[in-house]
Amino acid sequence: MKIDGINPTGKPGQEPKKTDKVSGDAFDSFLKSAMNTGQSAQAKPAAGPAPVMHPQLVMGQTQNPFQAEAVRQLDSTLSDLELYQNTLANADVPSQRLAPMADMLMQKKDSLVALMAKTDDPKLKEIISQTAAVILNENSRLYAN
Repeated sequence: MKIDGINPTGKPGQEPKKTDKVSGDAFDSFLKSAMNTGQSAQAKPAAGPAPVMHPQLVMGQTQNPFQAEAVRQLDSTLSDLELYQNTLANADVPSQRLAPMADMLMQKKDSLVALMAKTDDPKLKEIISQTAAVILNENSRLYAN
């Protein structure tokens, strides 16, 4: 189908350039071949990452109020860690601006670790532990220089 006034490059009023003929097998032969081989072999579903639950959903499923508070604080701390990461990646930000952020992350880590002892969910404890380790590592890197 041809639409008058518009060529493939989208510039109205210009004639499309003539191209050389392409030789070789037609596309429909490749398509039929792919469809025939696709019938004999079944595709296996790929194993994806584990489903991630939003903290609000997790809080609604918990009965332990300390656990709900730990999830809330963990969500806030991870957001702050992301902000710290973005600030660290920006070469225009002076290193002096990182120190207050690192100190705040250390305070949040202490609060999270205190709540970790009051929760009974092993997965939540593991995430808190990993988050605390990341914060300690980043703090050590910042103050080592």
